[in-house]
Amino acid sequence: AGVSLNWRLFDGMEMFMTHNRYAEMLAIGELNTKAAVENLIVEVSSYYYDVVRQHSKLEAARHSLELSSARYAEARDKYVIGVLSGLEAQQAKLDLNADSSNYMKEKELLKSAYISLNTIMNTDLQKHMYVDDSIRLHMPLQYQDLLTDLLQYNTTLQIGRRDRKVSELDMKIARAALFPKLDFDAGYNYNRTKSPASVTSLNRSNGPYWGFSLSVDIFNRLENRRKIRNAKLDMENAALSYQEAEQQVKADLAQLYNTYENNLQIVSFEEESERVAFDNLDAALEKYKLGTLPGIEFREFQRSYIDAVDRKVSALYQAKISELTLLLISGKILK
Repeated sequence: AGVSLNWRLFDGMEMFMTHNRYAEMLAIGELNTKAAVENLIVEVSSYYYDVVRQHSKLEAARHSLELSSARYAEARDKYVIGVLSGLEAQQAKLDLNADSSNYMKEKELLKSAYISLNTIMNTDLQKHMYVDDSIRLHMPLQYQDLLTDLLQYNTTLQIGRRDRKVSELDMKIARAALFPKLDFDAGYNYNRTKSPASVTSLNRSNGPYWGFSLSVDIFNRLENRRKIRNAKLDMENAALSYQEAEQQVKADLAQLYNTYENNLQIVSFEEESERVAFDNLDAALEKYKLGTLPGIEFREFQRSYIDAVDRKVSALYQAKISELTLLLISGKILK
């Protein structure tokens, strides 16, 4: 009987490199999870702000419907007392029907936007009308700040750096096979032999032992060097892949920021257009009530207002998506 202990004291640092490699692989897994969460946040946000956009469009359609309803009621009353012709009342009715149809379509689009949002949030698909918000943009993002954050916090680049570190550790692990191995051995043996028929009927020995052993792999060095060459190629490929990924995300940032700047300018134009269209519509309504503005011309002011609102909320939505995408690529979406 006996017990023994073997402890490898030196293996060319392979055990430490292997430990570090597993730590890097764990970090890569965590970064992949982080990337999935970041993408999910942007996706949910896009559906959420689409709901906000549809709410604004529905409100504009409702306002237009109220104006058309009031216009038709006034045209009908004036026709009854003989002030207006029946043609104006009929045209007002047609416009009212058109606005009613458009209002129903906007309600349908809003319900569809809620269904899409509820689907990605894994909640009741029929739940709706719980969003009461508006699209607000952050302070204008600065390109140089985004570039600095991108190089440091971008998840894709962080994964690339970890991959490059793993390839370097693989190289060191392959080189470790060229070094000698130093082992420490210790134990305790107990031996007892009983032979009644011999001169010595009982023989017993016991005691501890310890020592060091040094081993060198001689006949496998060509295979080890081949592994080293392959590991070196993998390390070079990882470095090139990282450079390519860095160049690509820089190009993506430049393009996204260009789109973002254009969207901000469009938002500024469309907000001004929406204010002007609303003021024009309000003035046109007063003139129409006084009878100095024909119904057809009033309808044009009404359509201009609806179009201005639609362009404004669409521009705000696109600017918000651009903003979220910039925060995503710069690694700041979770901050």
